[in-house]
Amino acid sequence: MIRSRYAARPPGRAGLRSTSTALLLLPVLLLLGMSPASAAAQTGTVTGVISNPAGNPLSGVQVVVVGTQQGAISGADGRFTLTGVATGERQIRAISLGFRSETRTVQVSEGQTATLNFQLATSAVALDEVVVTGTAGGTERRAIGNVVSSIRAADVMELNPVSDMQSLLNARAPGVTITPGTGMVGSGSQIRIRGSSSISLSNTPLLYVDGVRVDNAQNSGPVNQAFGSSVISRINDFNPDDIESIEIIKGPAAATLYGTEAANGVIQIITKRGAQGMPEWNFSVRQGANWFADSEGRVPTNYWRNPNTGQVESLNFAATEAARGTPLWRTGHVQNYNLSLSGGSADFRYHVSGNWDAEQGADLDNSVSRRGARVNLSVMASPRLELTGNVGYTRGTFNLACEGGCGGVTWASYFSTPFHFGTNDPNRVQLEDGTDRRRGGRSFAPEYYWNATSRTQELGRFTGSIQANHRPTEWFTQRVIFGLDDTREDDQTLTEISQIYREWSPTGRGGKDVGRRDITNYTLDYSGSISLSVSENLTSQTSFGTQYYDRMLRAVSASGVEFALPGLRVINATAERSSGETFVQSVSLGVFAQQQFSWNDRRYITLGLRADDHSAFGENFELVYYPKISGTWVLSEEDFWDVGWMSDLRLRSAYGRAGEQPGAFDALRTFSAVAGPGDAATVTPGGVGNPDLGPEKGEEFEIGFEAGILRDRAGIDFTYYQQRTRDAILLQPVAPSTGFPGSRFINVGEVRNSGFEAVLTTQPVETPTFRLETTFSISRNDSEVISLGEQDEIGLGFGVTHKVGYPIASFFNQRIVSAEFNEAGQVQNASMMCDDGAGGTTPCYDGNTVVAPAVFIGRSEPLWQGAFGATVTLHNRVRLYGLMDFKAGFYKWDHVTRVRCSLFNICEENADPTAFVDSHPTRLAAYQRGDVFGAEYTNNSSFLRFREVSANIALPTDLANRIGASRASVSLSARNLGTITNWTGMDPEARFLGGARGLFGGLEQNHLPQLTSFVTSVNITF
Repeated sequence: MIRSRYAARPPGRAGLRSTSTALLLLPVLLLLGMSPASAAAQTGTVTGVISNPAGNPLSGVQVVVVGTQQGAISGADGRFTLTGVATGERQIRAISLGFRSETRTVQVSEGQTATLNFQLATSAVALDEVVVTGTAGGTERRAIGNVVSSIRAADVMELNPVSDMQSLLNARAPGVTITPGTGMVGSGSQIRIRGSSSISLSNTPLLYVDGVRVDNAQNSGPVNQAFGSSVISRINDFNPDDIESIEIIKGPAAATLYGTEAANGVIQIITKRGAQGMPEWNFSVRQGANWFADSEGRVPTNYWRNPNTGQVESLNFAATEAARGTPLWRTGHVQNYNLSLSGGSADFRYHVSGNWDAEQGADLDNSVSRRGARVNLSVMASPRLELTGNVGYTRGTFNLACEGGCGGVTWASYFSTPFHFGTNDPNRVQLEDGTDRRRGGRSFAPEYYWNATSRTQELGRFTGSIQANHRPTEWFTQRVIFGLDDTREDDQTLTEISQIYREWSPTGRGGKDVGRRDITNYTLDYSGSISLSVSENLTSQTSFGTQYYDRMLRAVSASGVEFALPGLRVINATAERSSGETFVQSVSLGVFAQQQFSWNDRRYITLGLRADDHSAFGENFELVYYPKISGTWVLSEEDFWDVGWMSDLRLRSAYGRAGEQPGAFDALRTFSAVAGPGDAATVTPGGVGNPDLGPEKGEEFEIGFEAGILRDRAGIDFTYYQQRTRDAILLQPVAPSTGFPGSRFINVGEVRNSGFEAVLTTQPVETPTFRLETTFSISRNDSEVISLGEQDEIGLGFGVTHKVGYPIASFFNQRIVSAEFNEAGQVQNASMMCDDGAGGTTPCYDGNTVVAPAVFIGRSEPLWQGAFGATVTLHNRVRLYGLMDFKAGFYKWDHVTRVRCSLFNICEENADPTAFVDSHPTRLAAYQRGDVFGAEYTNNSSFLRFREVSANIALPTDLANRIGASRASVSLSARNLGTITNWTGMDPEARFLGGARGLFGGLEQNHLPQLTSFVTSVNITF
């Protein structure tokens, strides 16, 4: 295609780049022109210990000098040190999640050390926590009108170490749905925030690392599932041990300042920083195992009636292979090593880390290895200018198994058959003893899948940023971030002419596919804030800024078929070769202004407006504008507040808009290159384009509150939201008179989402020797298709349908109500009655034609989800932790059952139908009619999963000192210990992440379930 060779810059929009350049020079000039020379200052030191009400030391507490950018973090002993503090009377503030912030005054003398201790009271509401996502610079939570979910990643990793980002996110933020596609190591998840709101575009949230937009592809890598699906997610490239915290904003009301592309929410990863103090080394090592739990009990037993004996024979392939001494799945080795160094002074702070981890999957051909390093530096260039540099690099090697219709051991076992066992198949490929070499497996034996074809990805990824925080005057602050995220993927699928390949595929040709993708994201983000006191009680903060994003995708592919000889591995050694190249560039530029008023630091109102331009907009489409307004009131700090059982209460509300841009070429008229007469190059019409095409526009209203009750023993965080996506992009058929085939995209649809999110945290018991903490979260997300333009519904296959008046991507299928059978147990079409969708029945068939309507079965996305976690602390040294999560009110397509029972006919109902005529007539009838009556395969996928259990033991200090350490701990953790569900397939979470079956509607085929794991961790600090 000609369009694949050019950047996505519609005609007439070339001015976007020149305008961008001029605007982007502005923040640099402001920084250069407003930086006063630093002056020598007299300084001293402030030190102290921070403890909780029981007198136990608190680690990880942020200690700052108010009005400056100086800060430190308390150590395991609760001690902190601030050096280089200007002399005179200074205010020092201690801030920690779960505790009330406290500000105290200390007198600092030149060259002297002042002692200042804090004892922080527990708090169920973190009003003073500083949030950086969705704000014009760091802002205290009390001033933000929308909900922001925060995950203290460092605390999670200390208590219950996880191996990847998706595990770190799962069940820790209400409204955020993490759906792992498969149990393969190195694989990823589908991520949704408040459900899906777009019909044609991506529903994936934006991902930022330290203020830099990064690639968040959720189905990368070589195709290792049928229908074009891959399983690697780029979010897992980031090492959880490098992360301090994660902030999540959930919709247009919160994401206005991110503008176009942010309607699906934003996830921001904040990496660890050095703290003022002595150098501190930290080393952790993890060793463990993962496995397919109870594989013999979970792999289906399949059936076949032997025509020679008339007997029904059965086969559980996992059991027979285990008995043979060749189990289908192994116990994989898990290992991880991390080393970090952090520390600094008042003027220079650093955090340097390196990591290596390797995991073996349950499949013998599945493994992943990652190596990474990170350097974060902060320099106080002057008392008013802080420079921060963040650099991270990771390399990875992924070896993927085949599954999901592609083949693999799951294919061989889930769909095994007694017909392929022993001497049942007269056309079998025999072993020396005359038995079938497949041993019952479907298509091939396991050793073929392990050795014949390799599917690998080599990854190199660099993410870096430079940030300047500047305070030229007491009333003006500004910040500029320049960042780069560069991802290099090398995907290869290789089938050599090996001995095992020749044995199983004598006529096989072999071949190789190579795909190389380079994805580069540039970020330039400037913001400034002017803070003024209007009166004694009223303050004003005026913020403004601009963001520039540039994303480039370069992809080159090559493919070759038929190796002439064994041992050949390169494409040039194949007989038939093809290649392709793609380059896509998209550019976004936005400017914003925001005004916030604060009354006594209790009542806040914020108004903002953002204007965006994007290279994917149509030529006739001008700027898009996104307004926002929010308000918040800390009611419990008012003089009149006197509610003894409620210590804190904050009310908040927000309204805002954000967008989602069209595809890079959706607005453009394109042509395809073809061979013309005499093989001369020419073009033919491709897509007609739409010069008026603009973004989808999401708007959202949310209202909520946070409350601390029962003397801060419990906290409640509640949010209700309503969201609408207008101008949803849909395909519209093109009139033949245009000369262009197919359809074009137009802004015409509308989708509604609504729901609530609630979190209850409690600390019902706290003594010097025992503490119990619990967290319960629950959320509900409903959706409805309001308009599809001139259409009433859009079908996507397997009954997944966008239909006006129903939830987005609902399942609609024909459902059998009753059926009659002949003496052989075969269904009679004329007897079959189906659901008419109105509470009655109707004939399923008219002759041999299905006439019954497809009726609503259920939604494909969870209506409810939640989690319950509890931590018990004993003697401030032993911590026991557990987490279980659930998703409910949604359906999936069970393609395991469909393939077994109506394609390969290996279910017991197929082998012995008369045994099911009376007990399960509708099921038997559906199996005998293929996938026509899909309601039989569309089943409730609700589940409760025991996700995490861990025990963390802090070793006595004197024992740690014996090995030269200041502290040490040991953790024992386990994941995926059990699931309660009525799901009929292998795993209620398994699904395709990409390809033709990965967009909407969960569909499970022969996917590997989530693996159970057990890991022992040792963490030592020097």
